[in-house]
Parts: sequence; C-alpha cells; structure tokens
Amino acid sequence: MHHHMDDLQRLGRQLYDAVNTGDIPFANNGSYCHDRAYAMALKAEQSGLPFEMAYFLPGSSDGLQVDGNVPWTAHVVISTPEMMIGGQPRRLFIDPSLFEGAPVGLQQMQDRLGAVLEWESFK
Repeated sequence: MHHHMDDLQRLGRQLYDAVNTGDIPFANNGSYCHDRAYAMALKAEQSGLPFEMAYFLPGSSDGLQVDGNVPWTAHVVISTPEMMIGGQPRRLFIDPSLFEGAPVGLQQMQDRLGAVLEWESFK
C-alpha cells in the first residue's frame, strides 16, 4: 500500500492529540517514560488508532544526553506504524514530554536524545 506524507502526518497528529489530554504528567520528562508510554498506549488503544511502541537505546556507552542532564540508559514512547512513503520507511514518534505540540521524526529524536540511536518498534 502506498501512503503519502499527509497520511503519516494526519495519523501522527491524531495520536498526539489522543494522548496529550492533560492527565499524563509529561512535564516530568526526566523519569518514568515507561509509565508515560504505557498510559499513552492505553489512550491510543481506546481511541482505536493504530500505534506501536518505540524503545530507544544509545548507540554508544555515553547514554542518551537529553538537555545535558545525567545520561538516560533508554527511552520509550509510542509511534505511528511504519508507512512506506516514496519507497522509504517512515514513522512519527509521539513524546509530549520532549516535543510539545507535534509528533516528530527519527532525526529529531536523535537530535534531542543527543545520541545516535539503536531502536526497535513493536506492537
């Protein structure tokens, strides 16, 4: 199935809006990402939107250097399922704790997490 970037952005926006309803404590972005991701997954599931979990690990022993803080050892969020767009696999990541206002792509996640990432997505 061929998708367009508009399809991916629309689903990303729907997921972001479905989980960012004010009852998940996104302001405390230094910890508890597993709990937040689980709460986001429940909300996404209740909304009937397709999603996956995305688990990030640093590609080196330096850890994830978020905003110059003590390195994180991992980070988990929800994402859109992968879509093929222009022959390339694409997805958007939903993380209101690090990105206010919209879902983001992999490059933005890498830039914010301060590391080359190893990551895996799962349902």
